[in-house]
This record gives sequence, structure tokens and C-alpha cells, in this order.
Amino acid sequence: MAGYPMKTFTTKNSVLFIAGIAVLLIVWKIISVATASNNLVPSPEDTLFTFLQIAFSKSSMADLFSTVLRGLAGFLIAFVLAFITGILSGWRTGIHAFLKPLLIVLRSTPVVAFILLLLIWFETDRVPVIIAFITMFPILYTNITRGMQEVDTSFKEMIQVYGLSRMDKLRSVYLPSISAFVFSGASTALGFGWRAIIIGEVLSQPVYGIGSRMREAYGYFEVQEVISWAILAVLLSFVFDILLSGLEKYTVAWKRA
Repeated sequence: MAGYPMKTFTTKNSVLFIAGIAVLLIVWKIISVATASNNLVPSPEDTLFTFLQIAFSKSSMADLFSTVLRGLAGFLIAFVLAFITGILSGWRTGIHAFLKPLLIVLRSTPVVAFILLLLIWFETDRVPVIIAFITMFPILYTNITRGMQEVDTSFKEMIQVYGLSRMDKLRSVYLPSISAFVFSGASTALGFGWRAIIIGEVLSQPVYGIGSRMREAYGYFEVQEVISWAILAVLLSFVFDILLSGLEKYTVAWKRA
């Protein structure tokens, strides 16, 4: 009986989630009928048909794969550098002070400005990857550094008592303590990262990519296709969020075992 309220709460939230989607679809349908122009605001059912055509088209797989590959490449580079610098900054506050101006620049400069500069300096295929790195690195770095700084004092005292080596400190104390910060940062970074990548593709227009197809659809005033590709991008982000959540649960279970 102890789990009943939680189960009821979860079921209620699921119903409300579905209800929210239904309301959005109804509002969308009303606007579509009111405008009386399928070229301006296509109906949900027509957009669904276009989406299914795109989603199950072999040619779309190349675009989807290219965007995913760029996203993973940008995330991997950002994660590795953020992990190294975040760990070092957690140990040495001077390193954090040194990197702070760079973080301010990366966070404050509009993404479009970076894209325009990168289009001058690099090939179009590389621009979305670099934009992914620029977007995700500050988020990952900040979370990892904060996790290092908030390690329980009792753990730090234990480190001093047992005289652990730096690698033993990292493996036995710091990594388990910052894992929640790492996953939280990764989830947020990927959420912002996918959007930045697609914006980069829209402006740089590589041969393959979700953003390239969105720009192409815009050029032909194919509103249904623009929306369909946008939905595909949302689903892509949703799938990776689920995968990351599953990895986090597995890691937590492994730590408890």
C-alpha cells in the first residue's frame, strides 16, 4: 500500500500530460481552420502525414544520422574538456578564475554571431560541431566544477586521514560524489546542444542535416515540412534524454550494488 499514492500520482501526471498534448492539437486545429490556408498553417493531420513520409524515408536517414553524428561529436569533445578542466578547477580555484573570462564570452555571445564567424573560418560541415561544443562546454564545465566544490566535508576529512593518492581520491570519492552533477549537466547541455546544432545547420547548410532540410523547406515555403523536421528534432532530443536517464539509473544502481 505504501507505493499506491506514488502510483496514483504518476498515473495522474500521465493523464495530464496526454491532456496537454490534446489541448495543443485542438488549438492548432482551430488556428488552421481559422486561417483557412493549409500553406500558412497546415492542419495537424496533414502535418502528421508529411512527418510520417519524412520519418520513414530512406533519404531522411542520412540527414538524421548526420545531425546525430555532429551532436555526439560536439558533446564528446565538450564533455572530455569540461571533465578535465572541471576536475582541475575543483582542486585549484586559480584555474577556475583563469577560465572564467572564456566562460563569460561563450555564454554571453549570441550563437548566431559565432556561426557567422565560423562560416568565415571553417568548412560548413564543421560549423555545427563547433557550435555544439561552444554551447555545451560551459554547462558541463560549470556542473562538474560545482560538484567538485560541493563534495561532502566528511569525505575530504577521510581523504586526509587515509592519505589517498590523487587518483584514488578521484576514483573513490570525487567521481561518485559528482555523478549527479555530471548527469544533470549532460542532460541540460544536450537539450541546448541539439537546438544549437540545428541552428548551425540552417545557417551553414551542409549537404546533409535536419537543419539543412528545414532551410530547404523554408525556401520552397513548405510549412508542413518545416514543422515535420522540427518535430523530428524534438523527438531526437527526447530519445537521447531517455537514454541518458537510463544510463543515470544504471549508474546509481551500480554504485549501490
